[in-house]
Amino acid sequence: MALINAREELAHAPIGAFHYKFAVLVAFVMFFDGYDLFNAAYVIPLVRQSWHPSATLIGVMLSSGIAGLSIGSVLQGVLADRFGRRKIMILALWLLTISSILLATLVHGAVEFAFGRLILGTALGMVTPLALTCINEWAPRKQANTYATWVFQFGFSAGGIFAGIAGIMLTHRFGWQSFYYIGALSAVVAVAAMVWLP
Repeated sequence: MALINAREELAHAPIGAFHYKFAVLVAFVMFFDGYDLFNAAYVIPLVRQSWHPSATLIGVMLSSGIAGLSIGSVLQGVLADRFGRRKIMILALWLLTISSILLATLVHGAVEFAFGRLILGTALGMVTPLALTCINEWAPRKQANTYATWVFQFGFSAGGIFAGIAGIMLTHRFGWQSFYYIGALSAVVAVAAMVWLP
């Protein structure tokens, strides 16, 4: 009786419907990753007009997201090894959603904003390496590099570009909070991940 190596079967499988669906899912994950990472550059000038924070507070507001990235990148390895990558990816996506909602509705000062960005950055620090790992695990070996480049970079870049478009078209009419209401749409991706993430 021949033994089946599931990893080898996946590695040599032809591109099929599963791979396309998985690519779309991860591309949307990376879309919100890029969107949430870059939107601070457009938000900070707007909140400065409302709160008039000191130069020190502005530095804290900007760096809090980067600090969160570092925390999240460390946490995801520890948590994924213990609970599994799928569960932690879904947790990180919901954390993105919750932090976006908090930033849109409950933040009324620079310190609160910095705390919200810290949570958001932590989620982003978890999402990025987990997405790359998922791509490397599920992409067919022959097309792995092309698959990873298109899925990861296209989604991430599109999110960053959309952050700029939102900054130009929405914030002056609806306020900087509109950035994070859009970010809260990551809930749709979190639900999709619960259904389709292998």
